[in-house]
Amino acid sequence: RNVNVQVALSKSVSSLGVSREGTHLILAGKQGLYLSDLEKPGKITKTLTVPNLSSRSSQCIVQWNPHASNHSCVVSSNGKIIYLWDVDGRSGRSILSTIESHSRAIQGLCWSPQNPNLFASCSNDTYINVWDTRQPRSVSKFKTFCSWTVGASDVKWNR
Repeated sequence: RNVNVQVALSKSVSSLGVSREGTHLILAGKQGLYLSDLEKPGKITKTLTVPNLSSRSSQCIVQWNPHASNHSCVVSSNGKIIYLWDVDGRSGRSILSTIESHSRAIQGLCWSPQNPNLFASCSNDTYINVWDTRQPRSVSKFKTFCSWTVGASDVKWNR
């Protein structure tokens, strides 16, 4: 089903994601994340602010976890930093973890289609990292790949 949605937002955004159920839209921009309920389109229902003012970048990426078990979990990047979010805030805080591992801007994020706890990140620094989120407050690097010659521009999982 095709739906045309307009959201009034005075901030610039560079990425968007849709919830697994197709009921919510999340937009990523320099200031943070903006959540909109697609059943009441046109309004931002929640704003999640990126906390580190000095590191804010206009290059942002956001990916909603595609698994039902982690339906409120979102991963986003802002420049070189990755944020793991709980958009429902059931954990008592919105940001579950902040990950600083890449030395250059992050170009891609992607959740594993098989494992709800793994996501991959890639960067201009030539590294692709796979992250394990089972302990959200201390996300660990599961595996790293490096091309050594050119920065990675996107990352996807093979189904």
